[in-house]
Amino acid sequence: DASSSIIKESLDTAKAMLAGDTSGNLLGSPYSYYESLIDLEVGETAKGLDIPMLFLQGKDDIQVYADKDYPLWQECLDGKDNCTFKLYDGLGHFFTDDNDVFDKQVMDDAAEFINNCAK
Repeated sequence: DASSSIIKESLDTAKAMLAGDTSGNLLGSPYSYYESLIDLEVGETAKGLDIPMLFLQGKDDIQVYADKDYPLWQECLDGKDNCTFKLYDGLGHFFTDDNDVFDKQVMDDAAEFINNCAK
């Protein structure tokens, strides 16, 4: 089966990277990409920003978790008045429903945020 072969290859590459092999690509990205993520301090960076920030999250996202990641951002940025948070019931990672239909409310909310920033 092709999909199990891809999964096995990805797992093997991840294991090799963890063991120090820097030559592979995992999910289309080289070792250097994953290494660069280690030093990121995105929370601290966001805390220092004075620009308006919009955080959108699908409640049914299985890649970025609404019950874990979303509250962490809210906690990290608690008290900053330049942050807007929106959580959408029934939407996944790409703001689509179970039928892969993009939710118009997400676009409307993003447009409203942008328009308010332009004022």
